[in-house]
Amino acid sequence: ELSHFKFRPFIDRFAIREGANFQQEIGNALEDHAFLLLLETPDAHNSAWVFDEVDYALSHTMGILILRWPGEVQEVPGSAGLPRLFLGEEDIVEDDHGYSVLTKAALERVLEEVERAHARGIVRRRNIIVKSISEAAEAAGVEGCTSLSGWQLLISTNKGTCIVGTTPRLPTAIDLQILDRTAMRTGASLPSILVHSARTLPSSLQEHLEWVSSGRRMA
Repeated sequence: ELSHFKFRPFIDRFAIREGANFQQEIGNALEDHAFLLLLETPDAHNSAWVFDEVDYALSHTMGILILRWPGEVQEVPGSAGLPRLFLGEEDIVEDDHGYSVLTKAALERVLEEVERAHARGIVRRRNIIVKSISEAAEAAGVEGCTSLSGWQLLISTNKGTCIVGTTPRLPTAIDLQILDRTAMRTGASLPSILVHSARTLPSSLQEHLEWVSSGRRMA
């Protein structure tokens, strides 16, 4: 259902191939997504992996929504005060295969709240990145820092102007293409910079982006 709303959900049991480094794959997925939907089931608070993912999401300003299962459910450690959507017994039914699933009404309510929470989260994360860039530029003594569309900045120095682009996920070739077009449109004289919030880039992605940007004035 999330994919029908243009989301690209990552669910470990389906997305990670057999034999892969499970924890590394989850880490890479967290780097490449901007929102965490936590299913707070009766046993979730006992999972160290769940705690690690929530801790990562908080430290990287990801959007978060917690879907609380009916019944006696304890909070996942570190999740106090986070937005929650509470399910009641009436929100869950048994399907033809004997599985417990959300009713149509409950599912629609969850999807609507995910859309709202995701939008708030992505805007907050981009704002934090842009603000950190602006503060760093001002601390370096730039002459001017102007906001542009697409979460980009035009930074003026005594040596010329520079375009700084941002991405709340792992950077892509499309991000570099947008950055390059803005630099050409504005006549920026200094190399452009794309800022991302990932801790590290996978080596294959690093090589790909270096190949894409080769010969262009960007980093």
